[in-house]
Amino acid sequence: MSTSTYTIIIVVVVLVILGLVLGAVFSRRQGSKKSVRYQDKFGPEYDATVKTMGNESKAQKEMDNRQKHVDTLKIRSLSLSEREKYLAEWKAVQAKFIDQTRSANGRSRPPDHGSHAASQLSRIRFRAAGSRYLDQLS
Repeated sequence: MSTSTYTIIIVVVVLVILGLVLGAVFSRRQGSKKSVRYQDKFGPEYDATVKTMGNESKAQKEMDNRQKHVDTLKIRSLSLSEREKYLAEWKAVQAKFIDQTRSANGRSRPPDHGSHAASQLSRIRFRAAGSRYLDQLS
């Protein structure tokens, strides 16, 4: 073989290696952009899911499944009077939580004043066809 043949082979090998390196870099960037999109959409819940699931790919599949579930729910907006009622109840729950660091029986955490209000609100807002979610609240 001549020197020009060796030169061509070397150039081809270098170009293939360069292509592989660039492909890996761009692939990693695309994954990073996808993670940013999930982070923007789901916030800290995405971070917690990544930690729980062990990697971003599994977490993204889980978040997609959760979104599909939410899409099946029939969620309605609250009327102004309902909104004001539950907002007032929630503020009262928060005030009790802050003011009452210990319950009367000496437990280290306050009693759960918000569970009743939260379950009522869930009953009104979340109506899923055939869902057992509302049954679980009862």
